[in-house]
Amino acid sequence: MAETEGKAFRAFRRLVIIGGSEGKARDDSEILKRFVRMAGGGRARIVVISTASAEAGRVDAGYVRIFKTLGVEQACPLRLETREQANGPRPSTS
Repeated sequence: MAETEGKAFRAFRRLVIIGGSEGKARDDSEILKRFVRMAGGGRARIVVISTASAEAGRVDAGYVRIFKTLGVEQACPLRLETREQANGPRPSTS
């Protein structure tokens, strides 16, 4: 990706929805690398929401580890267990 394309991406917030087979078992996933570049590289603030997973805690931890391996300093999970949490005040991402 050209540097100018990377600068243009940083001007907008992005939502990337990924199914379970994008290659997260390897730290070389081209989808996740591109997402990190689009999100601002090491300065990106990434929130992982794994609502469709039966093993959400393990999936969250795996994505956070991969994003940190890819140079992202701020990556954290967001767990929403109920509809009320999703529709309520801004949740914590700690």
